Amino acid sequence: MTFLLTRSSRAPPRRKLDRDHELAMVSDELIQWLRKHGGSVGHVALQYFDHGGDSVRGLVATQDLVQGALLFKIPSNLFILPPKNMEREEHAEILLAAAVAEEFRGGAGSKWRKYLRALPSREELGLYHPMYASNEDLALFSDLP
Repeated sequence: MTFLLTRSSRAPPRRKLDRDHELAMVSDELIQWLRKHGGSVGHVALQYFDHGGDSVRGLVATQDLVQGALLFKIPSNLFILPPKNMEREEHAEILLAAAVAEEFRGGAGSKWRKYLRALPSREELGLYHPMYASNEDLALFSDLP
């Protein structure tokens, strides 16, 4: 079985306010979903940040936090895992990727749709994730641990 996750790179650019509002809604839905399924969420939310001229997504504190404050707690019933009889297989990460792809394919019927909707798009990952970096960019960081 083949799974392919894609998003069109030809989508028209969204206005910053629309994009920020959409992420705020997604963040609120994700937090409500986590709580509904037994999770805990402190005073945090998803938000866009300017980084090197690009806009990247991250987690922001919505109020001052003290050291040791709970950011979030995810109960094990919300873990996406490979099938139980294959957890210790040599290629468990591939099975996990297939399980996530299957949940994406489930769309509105997926238990994890609120979480999956909150993940960054391929275009967003392309801005900062090393997997999408050119060899030249990776070479700039080759001396880092």
